[in-house]
Formats: sequence, structure tokens, C-alpha cells
Amino acid sequence: MPAISVIVPVYRAERFLDACVESVLAQTFTDWELLLIEDGSPDGSGALCDVYAAKDPRIRAFHKENGGVSSARNVGLAHAEGECIAFLDSDDGFEPETLETLWELRRRNGTDTAGCAHWNVLPSGAKTAEKLLPAGVYREDELREKVLYPLLGDRLCPPIFNGFIWRFLFDAGILREHGITFEGAYLEDEIFLLEYFSHAKSLAVTEEPLYRYLMNPDSATHKYMKDYLAVFSRFLERKTAIAERYGLAAARPQWRENTLWAGLLIAIGNEYARGNPKSPREKQAAVEAICRRPEMAEAIRDFLSLRDEDMRVFLCVYDRNAYRVSRRGELERFLNSARMEPLGKTMPMPESRSQRIAMPQAVESTACEAMPLGASAPQSLEDWLKHQDDTFAVTLLKLIDKKHITEVQCYKRANVSKKTFWKINNDPKYKPSKPTVLAFAIALELSLPETEDLLRTVGFSLSHSSTFDMIIEFYIRKGIYDIYEINAALYQFDQMCLGC
Repeated sequence: MPAISVIVPVYRAERFLDACVESVLAQTFTDWELLLIEDGSPDGSGALCDVYAAKDPRIRAFHKENGGVSSARNVGLAHAEGECIAFLDSDDGFEPETLETLWELRRRNGTDTAGCAHWNVLPSGAKTAEKLLPAGVYREDELREKVLYPLLGDRLCPPIFNGFIWRFLFDAGILREHGITFEGAYLEDEIFLLEYFSHAKSLAVTEEPLYRYLMNPDSATHKYMKDYLAVFSRFLERKTAIAERYGLAAARPQWRENTLWAGLLIAIGNEYARGNPKSPREKQAAVEAICRRPEMAEAIRDFLSLRDEDMRVFLCVYDRNAYRVSRRGELERFLNSARMEPLGKTMPMPESRSQRIAMPQAVESTACEAMPLGASAPQSLEDWLKHQDDTFAVTLLKLIDKKHITEVQCYKRANVSKKTFWKINNDPKYKPSKPTVLAFAIALELSLPETEDLLRTVGFSLSHSSTFDMIIEFYIRKGIYDIYEINAALYQFDQMCLGC
């Protein structure tokens, strides 16, 4: 009997499958079996599975009619012989030490489950690490608080616990004893994890990224699902049954409302996903119909009833494939060159029509002159504090006056709410976020030195170690102050947007 069974559902994976299988063959831990479940794929994936199986006795290939990822994984579970189960998607890969690290982590700590961080890998090859949890051992109570309850009810406020099954090495005995399998084409991972961790007793976690998750724009999560509402209804039905069966609701009384809200947002995003043949007007009508569904309308009413102030809610739906940043190639070249130079060094201006536009001239600094480093030491703390600079709010208002615009024009250009602007002006303890400060810099069309001065009033600065900061610098250097174009670029590079 192998120690670990690795289950890979295979569908339209001809381009990726070789790298996926090679990542398993390259493991430092060799006591594994690999189950390739070809799910009626119309390309050459099925034949590749047979080739791999013929080369290594640890690899087994299974062929079935197309039924979706859940049915493919279930075939794998039915034939798996390992003591532990790992899942791998056909367009992803393991690090060479993945199985060994997780196996030893589980063995050394005496836990039934092990988990790891993972790499989010862009098609360009750029990657960022995402933690599962802080490294450590989580016993039953902690496991519920850190994994089970967040999966159940914490679906709206960050940090959101993502239901990625491939971050775990599962105890096959728990799966077999309780008949835990998959169902559905979407959100199936979340239900699987909810049921599994209702039985698991312990989890050992490493912060080392051991899984390479390709953020593939062609994956199912980026495509339009015609039957999404039916899928979500079944998901909610199963989630309700699990919450009742294991007595989970008391810990998260709002879990149903939060789940409905998350489902509503996904449903709206689905209407604007790639492959939806509806016209824009039909999509809008579909969104309105979704919001009128009894369970969604109830969730909206409950959410609004918790707020004691008037508000207007705008849902803005973006799809990276719905538009392209016209300056993306130019921006990427700037980012690459900027990473090689310190921020204070003059960078070559990107080539575009904006080169013909003079950069805005800096207005006089609004901050008080700082005491020179070589000056004599202050006599007292009171004397020293006399040299304090203007606050962000004071600096902002001075800049608004110098630019000869109104406060309303300023916060609207900055994509900032009236409420946030009021807090800045009236709450001495309120500290705006860096994206908010930069939103005002863009609204005021500040030069790079002026932007740095404004950031310093709240203790921020620009850095060439930050993609977010470099994108802002790119647009300021070009004299482009269209906040919506800048936010589109930030979104394309997976960065937070300006404003609030």
C-alpha cells in the first residue's frame, strides 16, 4: 500500500499535463501513487495519461465520460490505496519536497492532517506566496476556530479562508470512514473541507509554499456558468445540512446571511464572466432578477438592517478579460527598469503622447521646514514639537486651495466617499490608508515630489520594492491622472485599487 495517493482530474490538460506529472515524478518522497482521472477530455489528454501509466508502475490512468471535476475526483477516491490523499490540479504542480515535507510534518506532530502555503503563479511566471495559517499545530478547538468556522461563516470580511483542497494532505481513513466525497462543479472544495474538518482532530501547518497554483484565465472559475444559481442552491442545501449535523451554527449565527451575500456577489460576477452570450441590457436584467430572489432579497434586507446610516450601494463588476490596459507592455517595461534603480534616481520617461505634455510644476511645500540634522539639539520636548509638520488634513486642504478646485470636486476625482472625506477633516485620530492618500494625489494632479510630501504626512512613502507603488509612479511620471485608467492597471497586476 502506498503512503500517499495523488489524485489529478484531467480535462483539456494537454498543454499542462506533462509539467504536472513531472512535478510528481520529481518528488524527494517516492512512496506515492498517482491517479490520473481523464474526464472525457476532447483533446489528447487521455492518450497522454496512458503514456505516463505505461512508463511508471506507480501511475494509474482512468477514463470516464465527462462529468465534471467532482466526479473525476470521486473516481480517484474510490480507487486510491494510500494512507493519505493529496489533490493536484492538472495545470498546477508540486515543489520537489512537497510530499516529503507534508508527510514528515504530519508524522512528527502526530496529526491526522498537514497543510502548507502555496504560490500564486501568473501566466507570465511571476509568483507570490499565500499562507494557509501561521505555522504550528492546531488541535480540535483551534482547528474549529481557525478553519471550520471561517469556512462556514466568515465569507465577507478579509482575511477570507479559501477552500483550496490542494493545500492539504488528508487522512484517507477519515474520508473512507465517513464517506466524504465531492459534489457539484463549483464550491465543491468548500463543502468537502467543511465535512472533513468536522471529523479531523488536528492539523500541522508549514508556511513554506509547496504548491504552485497557476492562475489560469481558462479555468472553470473564470467561465460563465449557465446553471450557477442551481449549483449555488444545492451548495447552500448541503452547507445547511452540515451546519445542522455538526452543530456549527451557534459559533457563527450569521453564517447563512454571509453565505448568501457571498453567493450573490459571485452570481453577479458570473453574469459578466467570459462566455455569457447575453447583451449588456440582458445581463443587467439578470442581475436585478437575482437580487429579487427571495433568499437574496432577504440577505440584502438583513445586511441593510444592521447599518444605522443611509447609504447607496454600487456594485462594480470587472473581468480582467473584458478589457486590456492599453499601456500594459509599456508599464511592464517601466516596472522592470524601475526595480533596478533607487526611487530617487531619475528614470527614463516611458514613450507615449504624454511626453509632449509638460509635467505639472510642484507647488510650494505645505509642510514646515524640518529641523536640519546638524542643528543644535532642542532644549526640551516642547521646543522640539514646535517643528511638527502640518497634518494630512491641513496639507490636503492647502493643496485643494492651491489647485483652485472645490472639496467636492477633489473627493469625487479621488473616487473617495463623502463620509471618508468628512472623517479626514473632522476626526483627529483618523489615518487614511495609503491608497486613499494616493487617490487624493491623483485627484490633485501632484508631481512625484509633491506626492511623496503628501504621503509623508501620514508616515507613508513610495518604494521600488512594491509593484503597487511603481504603477502609481509610472502614471504620475507620464502626467496621466485618470484614476479609472490607473485602477484598471492596478487590477490587471492584482494590486489594490485607489479610493474607497
